[in-house]
Amino acid sequence: MGLLFHLKPVNCSLDFSYLKSHRLLKRSEFKRVSFQGKRFFSKYCCIHYQHGNPSSARLGITVTKKFGSAPERNAFKRKIREIFRHKRASLPSTLELNIRPILSKKQMDWTYFTQDITTALSQLEANTIRKK
Repeated sequence: MGLLFHLKPVNCSLDFSYLKSHRLLKRSEFKRVSFQGKRFFSKYCCIHYQHGNPSSARLGITVTKKFGSAPERNAFKRKIREIFRHKRASLPSTLELNIRPILSKKQMDWTYFTQDITTALSQLEANTIRKK
């Protein structure tokens, strides 16, 4: 089963790990980002974001049962984590993200999904750097 990831690392010495320190873990963190932060919409996802912890960019993923079955939700989360791992170095270190899908799995076009999310994160990166 091939995944549609066409992301090339900028520098081979970069760390593409996904540690606990790169995740939103607690419900209170998800709520803070979702309710106190700002929203950014792409074709496939709603990205809640805010500036918080200054150590490194952090990611949270919220996928409800309305999206699809458990394997479909897990596949969505895997794809988002993979994109985040490759984009984390270029994101501001204070950025906290919570990504949730807008469409159900049946409505998504997976061939354009990676490109759409990568573009959305790049636009978000440009907007947050400009506003600092």
